[in-house]
Amino acid sequence: VWSSDGTTDMYVEGRPSREYALHLTTPLVDHEPLQVDAQTVWIQDEYSRFSLVLNTAGSHTNDVRSIATATSGVFEIKISASTLPLRIRMVVENRDVFHTGARYHPTYYGSTMTSDVFNQPELFALTKELR
Repeated sequence: VWSSDGTTDMYVEGRPSREYALHLTTPLVDHEPLQVDAQTVWIQDEYSRFSLVLNTAGSHTNDVRSIATATSGVFEIKISASTLPLRIRMVVENRDVFHTGARYHPTYYGSTMTSDVFNQPELFALTKELR
């Protein structure tokens, strides 16, 4: 587990002999129904959005609907041999209430933190060209 840039990441690996469930409790108890977009699931209320980005790289399934569910502010993530290794990123952001149509889209921050899970930033060095 590690945290940076306002997100929290978890990496789960191993060889489980049975299925486990990871329960993540959020303060968003009165939220709208679970939303699913590619490998991201989220819940939101009037002001906040809590997103889980799931990267099941190397597994047999990338369908987050079969992995994560949410009820009354609690995410349940099913962990089995077919979902490992599993990287989970938790992103908390303010909902964009100013722009039309932003209800079901992440903010720039949220979309950047999501894309970083799948396309991790690389280090580039600028050097002076020697002639």
